[in-house]
Amino acid sequence: MRNALAAAAVLLTLIAVGAGVGGVLRPGDLGICFKPAAVPVCAVENRALGGDIFLLGFIGMVAGAVSGSLSLPHFSGTSTRLGLLVALAVLKLPTGALTAVLGLLLMRGQFVPALSNLDSSAQILAWAVVFGAAQQLVTGLIDRQADTVLKQVAGKAHQVSA
Repeated sequence: MRNALAAAAVLLTLIAVGAGVGGVLRPGDLGICFKPAAVPVCAVENRALGGDIFLLGFIGMVAGAVSGSLSLPHFSGTSTRLGLLVALAVLKLPTGALTAVLGLLLMRGQFVPALSNLDSSAQILAWAVVFGAAQQLVTGLIDRQADTVLKQVAGKAHQVSA
C-alpha cells in the first residue's frame, strides 16, 4: 500500500506541476480571475499572471498538509507504521494543491452560481485554503483504509509472536 500511495503522490505531483507550467505558458487560459465589476479580480493582480496557478497550488498544498496532519496521529502503531504514514502525508500535498486549483476553476466556471464572482484577491486566496484543506475529504477515505491495513498487520504480528 505504501508503494501505491507513493506512486499516486508522484503522479499527482506531476499533474500539479504540469498545471502550473500550463498556467505560466498560457496564463489567460488557466487564469483564476473573476469579474464582479468592470475590473477583473485575479489571485494577485487585476490580470492573470503566469505564477498564479503555482501560488494557488502552493496555498492549497500548505492547507492540505495542515488539515491532513490532524488525521495522522490517530493510527495505532506497527513496525510498518512510519513508511505508510509518510506516504499518506506526502499524498496530501499534491492533492491539496490540485483541489485548490480545481475548486477555483469550478467557481470561475460558475459551477456553483452563488459563488461565481469573488470580489478580491484575498477571497481567491482564502478559497484556495478552503479547497486545499478539503483534500481531507478525499484522502480521509485512504486514511481509513490505511488504518485498516495497519490493524491487520498488527494483528498478524501479534498472532505470530503468541
